[in-house]
Amino acid sequence: MFKKRVISFLMMVAFSVGMLQPATTQAAESAQSGTGFTMKIKTPAKSLDPEQSYFNLLVQPGDSETLTLQLQNLRKQTRQFKVTPVSAYTNNNGYVDYKAQVNTAQSQAKYQFTDMTSEAQTVTVAGNATKEVSFSLSVPQDKFAGIMVGGFRAADINQAKNDQADQKGFTINNRYAMLMGATVQETKQLHMPELSLGKITPTVVRGATTLSTQISNQVPTCLDN
Repeated sequence: MFKKRVISFLMMVAFSVGMLQPATTQAAESAQSGTGFTMKIKTPAKSLDPEQSYFNLLVQPGDSETLTLQLQNLRKQTRQFKVTPVSAYTNNNGYVDYKAQVNTAQSQAKYQFTDMTSEAQTVTVAGNATKEVSFSLSVPQDKFAGIMVGGFRAADINQAKNDQADQKGFTINNRYAMLMGATVQETKQLHMPELSLGKITPTVVRGATTLSTQISNQVPTCLDN
């Protein structure tokens, strides 16, 4: 008898910048159905466009700001959520991804979004209630160029305990999370991206021999299309 774990993830990205695409209405409805909660922002004073539904900050060196999220629990029972600041990077499939700590192989940026934010928090939200969770943002004293992209990932910390096993020994574990995006920049005008091609080497991907290379964007600006 063997046991196989199948984990499915649903992440809702609530902003669009550069090559990032906005979440559709269908995606939002699907995310709410799976997660059982919603996440919104309180628009901060330093917003580049106050009409946006994500944090898009226009700051100066040494600035400080409080970023507040509103978590709404759509279920009857009290739940605990872990809200974690995350930084953006480009994964091997060419898509923007997010993690709490981006290593130097994935990004050469001088600063990451998580370098400027306070630590992750665990929040308890009563059933059918809304609770605010705030993070401090501290902009470095020395000026940085371009745009920093990151956000806040929220997930129910008790979901992993809700596994359902069938008679054949399969475990289905659905884990849902929501991501509220954030961008930080010190100028409204951003430079055009500049790409460089790294060394091309043969490699094996899923049993097939392919050619692999690293394409680097030398400018801290998102590449569109």
